[in-house]
Amino acid sequence: MTGNKLALLKQAMRFVIDNLGPADRLSVVSFSHRADRRIRLVRTSDDGKASAKRAVESLVAGGSTNIGSGLHVASEVLADRRYRNAVTSVILLSDGQHTCIRHRDFTELVPLPFRAAPQKTPPSWSCTYRDVATGRAAVVVGDDAVVQRPAEVTDPEASVEVERERVRVAAAEEIAAARAAAERGAFEEAGRILHRQLYRVQVSLESAPGGDPMLDALEEELEELEECMEDEEEYERVGRARVLKGMSSHAQQRASYVAVRKRERERAPQPYMTTAMESMVKKSQKLREEHPTSPPPLPEKRKRGSDRS
Repeated sequence: MTGNKLALLKQAMRFVIDNLGPADRLSVVSFSHRADRRIRLVRTSDDGKASAKRAVESLVAGGSTNIGSGLHVASEVLADRRYRNAVTSVILLSDGQHTCIRHRDFTELVPLPFRAAPQKTPPSWSCTYRDVATGRAAVVVGDDAVVQRPAEVTDPEASVEVERERVRVAAAEEIAAARAAAERGAFEEAGRILHRQLYRVQVSLESAPGGDPMLDALEEELEELEECMEDEEEYERVGRARVLKGMSSHAQQRASYVAVRKRERERAPQPYMTTAMESMVKKSQKLREEHPTSPPPLPEKRKRGSDRS
């Protein structure tokens, strides 16, 4: 990662750091042929933010791009935490070119602790107090909390929000299935999978009173992905990148800015964006307008016969 890519990465990291609160914690890991922890996990107070920004500004391009090593060190940072947060994230910023070992399935680069499903335990409670009579600490542990649910639901009311989410989740699963088919060269099968799901979305869209912006965006996304999987050449050119971006957007319900085409019009929809996401995107756009990052100038070509002294 060099030139404008590295400058954009630093700009993105500064944006992340500036939007963290004093109760948040951050560690910076860099990777080339190997990974290094630039700063330990620190609270993002004013001093912590300054340390993180210095670590980011010190990054330089060099060596290869070992994404797997970077993720491994990031998993060690999380494993070594003294205090465990309820919400934890690893943000991977790279040009996407893993140059150490070729992987057809990039989930192989994710360390096992990240892949393991969390163990769900029923909520419980306890209370510790000091006994006035004896002066000793006493602990009372309650039973596990159990939510009683009815065996059958009678006359359920249809929820538009629930139905919309069901359609979106089903589409996300079919996009993943189409991608798996395309990766093994079965482009006709991938097209059939997407076309079948596109029909289901269109049926749901017809039953939606007054239309639905999210289903409209989902319809456009499936149409574009179907075009991108027509053959190997188109899939290698743009299809793989777009389907991976779509899968990431659906899996984490992140803001999507994938340009899609419908009726020969180009536009950039925001199909799965929450209010908080929209606020962050606007902040990012404002920051970029105030501090634009221009690509570095190209080196001048040496004229033939010029003096090399």
